[in-house]
Amino acid sequence: MPSITAEQRSPTLLTEFKQRLNEAHLNVVALHNNGANIEQVVRETAQQTDIILIDAWRTYFSDKTDVSIIAVGGYGRSELNIHSDIDLLFLHAFPAPIETKLEAFGLGDFIQFLWDIGLEVGHSVRSVEECLSLANDDITIMTNMLESRLLMGDEALYQRFETQIREHSSWTNKSFYQAKLAEQNDRHLRFDETTYKLEPNIKKSPGGLRDIQTISWIANKIHGTSDPDSLMALGLLTEDELRLFKDSRNELWQLRNALHVQTKRAEDRLLFEHQHEIAAAYGLKDAPGLMAIEQLMQRYYRAAHEISQLNELIMQLMDEQLHDSKNIESTDLNAHFRIRNGYLDCIDEAVFIQHPAQLIQVFSLFQQQQTKLKGFSARCARAIRQARPLIDDAYRNEPENLAAFLALFKLDKGLTHSLRKIHEYGILGTFLPVFGQIEGQMQHDLFHAYTVDAHTLMVVRNLRRLAVSKHNEELPQLSELMQATQQRYRLYLAALFHDIAKGRGGDHHKHGAVDARAFCEKLGLPSEDVDLISWLVLNHLNMSKVSQREDLSDPQVIQNFAESVQNKTYLDSLYLLTVCDIRGTSTTTWTAWKGHLLAQLYRGTRQYLEQSDPSQENITAEEIEQKKTKTLALLENKLTQNTLEQYWQMFDDDYFLSHPTDTIAWHALAICQASALDLPLVEVRHIPNLEAEQYLIYTADSDVLLSTITGVIDQHNQNIVQARIHEANPGFTVLIITVNNANEPDAEMLDEHRASLRHALLEARDHRPAIKKIIPRRLQQFNVELDIFFSDAPDAQHTILSLTALDQPGLMHTIATALAKCQIQLISAHIATAGEKVEDRFLVCQQNKGIAINAQQKHCLNETLLEALA
Repeated sequence: MPSITAEQRSPTLLTEFKQRLNEAHLNVVALHNNGANIEQVVRETAQQTDIILIDAWRTYFSDKTDVSIIAVGGYGRSELNIHSDIDLLFLHAFPAPIETKLEAFGLGDFIQFLWDIGLEVGHSVRSVEECLSLANDDITIMTNMLESRLLMGDEALYQRFETQIREHSSWTNKSFYQAKLAEQNDRHLRFDETTYKLEPNIKKSPGGLRDIQTISWIANKIHGTSDPDSLMALGLLTEDELRLFKDSRNELWQLRNALHVQTKRAEDRLLFEHQHEIAAAYGLKDAPGLMAIEQLMQRYYRAAHEISQLNELIMQLMDEQLHDSKNIESTDLNAHFRIRNGYLDCIDEAVFIQHPAQLIQVFSLFQQQQTKLKGFSARCARAIRQARPLIDDAYRNEPENLAAFLALFKLDKGLTHSLRKIHEYGILGTFLPVFGQIEGQMQHDLFHAYTVDAHTLMVVRNLRRLAVSKHNEELPQLSELMQATQQRYRLYLAALFHDIAKGRGGDHHKHGAVDARAFCEKLGLPSEDVDLISWLVLNHLNMSKVSQREDLSDPQVIQNFAESVQNKTYLDSLYLLTVCDIRGTSTTTWTAWKGHLLAQLYRGTRQYLEQSDPSQENITAEEIEQKKTKTLALLENKLTQNTLEQYWQMFDDDYFLSHPTDTIAWHALAICQASALDLPLVEVRHIPNLEAEQYLIYTADSDVLLSTITGVIDQHNQNIVQARIHEANPGFTVLIITVNNANEPDAEMLDEHRASLRHALLEARDHRPAIKKIIPRRLQQFNVELDIFFSDAPDAQHTILSLTALDQPGLMHTIATALAKCQIQLISAHIATAGEKVEDRFLVCQQNKGIAINAQQKHCLNETLLEALA
């Protein structure tokens, strides 16, 4: 029976322990806030928890030892962050069945008591035999039990448990290592295999605390200890590496503790809103070119990078320790290097001291042999890192070393892997100091999900994938273009330099172009290569801007872009770099719609460059006649030529230039077959290859038309990416609205969308009020300055409204309402979203007049939008 009476289990006892736990919590928070050594804070948190648990146990059970309480997992290592939960194993020796015995013992009441006083407890109740059986079946349970401490209970029972887990488990050292390595690889894959995410998980991201724990678990299983100091004694770390290991671990502990203090809960995600708070708590201040949160995140990235590198080193050394020394496979590659058990190894650890040029050349060798290799041996990797101080200005200017570096980009295989390694080992940023300046540099926006250096390598990787035929199915047309491109190394070098000047202030593309030219000249590249690479860096943003912000049906837009590109080689190169750049920003930035716009700009520009007589008039007239002829063929037996001729008369040239033939055919069939009773006509279709839904609306014009349409689309939670409005017969309007929709809707959903929009148009009397929606969490962390700018359109009959604002729900509906209020008519809209920011372009005119808006209307629109969006 329990050793306390029912009276002792009163609210007073609960209050007492709640207060003790709260005081212990306040004490460790104070330690943290007062800048105590983080190791002291972590150990003190565990120790204070021990004291409360042991006192509670003694209060309940006195000296009874039928059940023992054991700390396992991180708590078993005596490592707790301030709000970490605790894992407990209640070990018993009762024969089965045990339910009544445990109830009589009072264990269920005790566990409930722990929860009631505020401890987050994960627990299991098992016998020694159950522990062993479950551990044999589940690597997670085995791992948890390896890290244990007896808090209270039978010492002999605990020792039997320890002996069974360590000496009688079916997990061999090798099988345990392989399982934990596979587990780590899977986890890294879930986090995009990069340390450099902008909102990392301090515990689970590559380079996070879990990587440290994986080392501890395996060392514990193989060597019976997880103490970092013992790793040096075991030959797994040098003295310098041990210091770096502890410093980096402590940085992560410090950040995790800060997260727990700020959020008042167990939190491992370093989200944007927490970054601001923690940077302030650290006393960091914004500096020119480097915000406080960017300084904070650089500290995190440096620590995570070092942990990632040390994890790889220690894991490999333990792997080598597990290999049978009698079955070592070794093949010499040259006088300096060999393949040993699947790793590139140096024959002599002093190779880089004696032959410094090998410090670059070894990566070329790795690149050539990459398909046969699991990586660098720990010995070789350590020698590379220790040789970094050899790289000085003289080394960087040595022709042999420059040639070896260029060879990496000219070798048509393995570039992604070799660049990642040369970056991971710190050689890339040392040999190319301008690259070193962007290492670990975050970009505080939602457009880029990675740091500048990680993004840069991702762009190179994307280009390489286009060059490899096994990836042709991803982007077939671009793969074909890339594989037909000669001297692809020029593209790879342009990718390496395209963001090299981020964070310096000013226009990074201009500074980067200067850096690229200087380095390429130092490499000894031909002048035509230098010119192309520098031009690509200078112009790497242009194609994206034009495709998303300009009217690609306007021949003048195509002509201007073609003249800036000059020739097909430059166009092809810029197209490839642009696509890979966008795809390298995050896993969500690239959309089929963006791909469609870029392809449309590419095709139009190439056609212009290939024209023998590229005058606008000839191209326009020819294109319109071709579209009419193709539309007639598509609608054969559906509409007569006479009916289509009448349809042509409804529109000006801009309509035909704005839409592809199949879209014109869709419009014509719907509109020509509609009767007066069908108005307002609303049709909707899904376009799978564009991952888009497109609305066709044909109706009488009204000042509430656009407000009504955008309000309904907003209710559908759809984002407008393009809108075009054409005046048809006098008093009638055709609107074509394209919205993002990656998931193909079924026929029923499309019909619901069509019906709801038509119903709203039939009922439209006033402007639909905006539906107030909460701005998403991530967007709330950004302060995007609202910018409204008016300019004259080239035809002088319209006005261009350029708007930059925070992306937010209902934005397009707000703009539509403002336009109506100021008696402004929308002609077309191009919506470009870059992370947290929208950069939209609208072609407008005076309502029912077809002329540019006046100063009064500009003032009205400016004030209305400022009031609604600021």
